[in-house]
Amino acid sequence: MVACRACEEPPCADACPVGAIEKAEVGVRVDLQRCIGYRMYVAACPIGAVFWDEEREKPVICVHCGLCASFCPHGVLAYEKVSRGSVA
Repeated sequence: MVACRACEEPPCADACPVGAIEKAEVGVRVDLQRCIGYRMYVAACPIGAVFWDEEREKPVICVHCGLCASFCPHGVLAYEKVSRGSVA
């Protein structure tokens, strides 16, 4: 999965006709309650970081929050804070 690179002016946010995607401190934030399922978010992202959840009909944007690790049924995902320079 490609993670959001936090564009200065996120094209995905500009593509949203109802303002459901907003720039956040890290990446963007999607207000799923406000989202109307406008698929142009996917095409608007120049790096392919916006994915589409067919079941919920909503965008999925990875911002390295770690939430996915808590839902992994196989225990293969982990979210750990590492200090700079310690990544192998």
